[in-house]
Amino acid sequence: MKKITILIIILITTSLTGCFGETNTPNEWKTDEGVDTDMDGLDDYEEFWHGTDPLLSDTDGDGMPDGWEVAHGLDPLDPSDADLDNDMDNFSNLEEFVNMTNPNDPDTDRDGENDNDLIGSIIIETPNSSILEGVAVPFIYYENEIFYLYMCNGTEGHHYSTSNDGLNFTSPLKTGIGGCGLNFVKLNNGSYRLYTTTKVTLEDGTESINSTSALFSNLTNIGPTNRIKDNGTNAEAKGEPCNNFMGTPNVIRLNENDDSVRLYFSCSDPSHMASFTSLDGFNFGESDGILLNQAIDIEVHNIGDKYRVFYTLFNPESHPEISPFHPQEIMTAVSDDGLNWTVEGMIANVTTVSEELGMEITVLADPTAVQLYDGSWRIYFGSASEKTDDHGGIYSLRWTP
Repeated sequence: MKKITILIIILITTSLTGCFGETNTPNEWKTDEGVDTDMDGLDDYEEFWHGTDPLLSDTDGDGMPDGWEVAHGLDPLDPSDADLDNDMDNFSNLEEFVNMTNPNDPDTDRDGENDNDLIGSIIIETPNSSILEGVAVPFIYYENEIFYLYMCNGTEGHHYSTSNDGLNFTSPLKTGIGGCGLNFVKLNNGSYRLYTTTKVTLEDGTESINSTSALFSNLTNIGPTNRIKDNGTNAEAKGEPCNNFMGTPNVIRLNENDDSVRLYFSCSDPSHMASFTSLDGFNFGESDGILLNQAIDIEVHNIGDKYRVFYTLFNPESHPEISPFHPQEIMTAVSDDGLNWTVEGMIANVTTVSEELGMEITVLADPTAVQLYDGSWRIYFGSASEKTDDHGGIYSLRWTP
């Protein structure tokens, strides 16, 4: 019996060595206990015992990392558990992960409310109506008691409209820019720094995206002849964490005494928010990393001693196919440093907005906001409804935290 036992031990040891030894195995798994090759919260030995892939952070492809699933009693090999609601709080397990809540506790923060309850209150100031029809991808900017609303006008390119009250806008006019994804900040010298993105071809022939920046001085004419391109080091989508994709840039100033900024982007594989920091506004280094999972259509605001971000969620598993994204909720999170975020929750979804607006809304995309005198926020967003054409329209809601 001793010989048989020893033989079994040898066979088991040999099997483990074949999986994790320093030989050229098919997966080349690590040997050191504690090494987490795919950075999913499970070290490579734990991946073996759970049957997950040590080179893939989400083995079953359900949007939840293997380590998070194991820690919360889910099955990292079963993609169907993403849609389950273990704690019956109307958040699926995937939504619990996205919102950093506990899938086994309906009230993660012990505030007496379910994790999926809407936060604050909203009102619709323009019932049964859009702000502007046939346009999308809004960006709101407020200066000298004028609301400047920038937007994409289909194949006509980038446009702007102005308003004295933020609700009644002039007919859109061209800004002189062809693309729609842009953002800017005002500098101490009175000029503005514009941030956009451009496609680039890498050495291996694949396409990627870099940021670009330029100076301009006229809020209604941002054409090529009215801006001066920066000659700096752009933020690059190549490699982690953006994986060759950057969405519309969002920028905030970090210090009122200099031109330092932080650029935020929606990145991919899977969708998330990442950022890049620059001390002079146009020379960027490596990314600050992944900041919010599943966050797209992001807009960050400096609110004194804190930061607030408005964003939507990319979750094609539970949303109908609406190209190119599937956003149906407006979310918000806060941060003390602009890097480490705490999700506060959902501001609105297509159901609540449709009910308040008095007409069907099927998409909530590209939220952009301005804080009003009473502390509330007017949030503009792009959508599609029965009243608008294929380009959709821009709507607004007023949110009080």
